Amino acid sequence: MSKASIVALAAVLGLLSSGCAVMSVMSDVDQAKAEWKAPANASIQPEGGASILTPCRLDLRTLPDAFRLQITVEGFRASDVYIRRNQDTWSTGSEDLGTVPCLAIDTVNGDIYPTTFDELRRAASIESQLLGEGSRGYLHVVTVIRAEPSWRSILHLLRK
Repeated sequence: MSKASIVALAAVLGLLSSGCAVMSVMSDVDQAKAEWKAPANASIQPEGGASILTPCRLDLRTLPDAFRLQITVEGFRASDVYIRRNQDTWSTGSEDLGTVPCLAIDTVNGDIYPTTFDELRRAASIESQLLGEGSRGYLHVVTVIRAEPSWRSILHLLRK
């Protein structure tokens, strides 16, 4: 143990033995607030379009019926999600996105989840990220630090 470590340990023990140290106990709610942090932004770039940061809302009326969406999250390799129109709804491969398509990107584990606007609204950690009302013609993309248990991942980003 270094001399600095011994001095620091002695100072802490001195405070504790003299009764000068104050220990605080945080409630579960306070601890949850202290541990919560906003998810990192992701960069979203539709094929042939400009890159934008999440949270974002893409106007699907300006995109073709089938397009590639490149997703980049810090610490992960960029990856593509392919989205296509099926008459009145949108899908990614076999996963139906409904009439108001939404994607949630987990910036901790790199999973991408298709979801609905209502599910995003119910997820407390995401509500402040939603832009406008859920409406046809827009793709909503947000980032999360923990997915809802009912969501199924359609893509896992690889770490760099």
